[in-house]
Amino acid sequence: MAIEIVLPDSGRVEVTDTFRPSARALNGLGDSVQAQLFWSSLDTTLQVLDSTTGVSLAKRVGTGRLQARTGKLFSNTQTVQLLARLDSIGGRRQHA
Repeated sequence: MAIEIVLPDSGRVEVTDTFRPSARALNGLGDSVQAQLFWSSLDTTLQVLDSTTGVSLAKRVGTGRLQARTGKLFSNTQTVQLLARLDSIGGRRQHA
């Protein structure tokens, strides 16, 4: 068996945004099989808000690692790029 993970927006998330990865368990032939998946973060830059859905929060700029599991089977670690918010790039507004 294996676990296949798909990250939204190629694994790029702005800080303070939430996102929901998707995953499915595969049998030895590569076919989907029913399995309850649980999610966890391996870093403090990324917080899993719901371990059963995978909904996660980008807490700080940097990289975060996300992993899914079912029973004793763990997915490969997925890297998430945690980016500064686009509206915060460019500095502060100047006052007249």
